[in-house]
Amino acid sequence: MPTTKTVIGTFDNSSNLDIFQSLGQGGQVICGMDYTGAIYPAQSPIVEDSLTAIDVTTPQTISALAGTTSMFNVGIFMESYGTGAGGTTCTATISFTNVQNNVKTVVLTLLGPTDNIQQENYVLMALGGTTISVTTAFSGAAFPYDIAVSIARTP
Repeated sequence: MPTTKTVIGTFDNSSNLDIFQSLGQGGQVICGMDYTGAIYPAQSPIVEDSLTAIDVTTPQTISALAGTTSMFNVGIFMESYGTGAGGTTCTATISFTNVQNNVKTVVLTLLGPTDNIQQENYVLMALGGTTISVTTAFSGAAFPYDIAVSIARTP
């Protein structure tokens, strides 16, 4: 059976997806297109926001709106070079509101005086209409670090 394109006629402003769905054999959705014309395979995570900062000495912040209640993946990579003073740290705090409308936080700590890598992928369920954020802060004197963060909605 050939693939058919079905215009669904609705537009989800929270995700900017689903202007059309392409249906394959058996009617399964195999891709969708957003308002810019970009095509996404079905069931692909949609990156809501991302941040990359190299060799910075300032706190960083990134946030994304959970347009609907959904599962999200927050990926974080942080690296220090071992140039921080003894006892210094840089923390990355993930904040989100769960489906019971409770604010939750997860903290990842990077040590300043050691050449150190911290990386995690957190899967969370965020309440629609709330914000998912990642913010860094220093304890003690600031030191150079790299950070990359991606907040992706998973279908």
